[in-house]
Amino acid sequence: MRYAGRMPQEIPQGGEVIPAETTVTTTAVTETSATVTTTTVTAPAILSGDVNLDGIFDQTDAGLMQQWLLSVPDTALPGWQNGDYNPDGRLDARDLTLMKSALLQTERIA
Repeated sequence: MRYAGRMPQEIPQGGEVIPAETTVTTTAVTETSATVTTTTVTAPAILSGDVNLDGIFDQTDAGLMQQWLLSVPDTALPGWQNGDYNPDGRLDARDLTLMKSALLQTERIA
């Protein structure tokens, strides 16, 4: 999904990782029957920088973010929330710079 000119109102804080298997269970009981319906939804992990939602924060994410910031046609950020690397509620060049810096630091450690 592409957000041209406007960003969604709520963007999660950068640097926050939510466990890969967050489970939400709801139970509904109706008055007309004794049937209990339980729905379990498992949410995917949120990984800062992982804008393509492949579960890995790498150079591919930085490249995709750069293309999106340059308004390259047909560029989509399925995990746009993960791109707000500095939690200011905007996707911009600062986020891309911080993403690239984090990737360089990771490469130096490895």
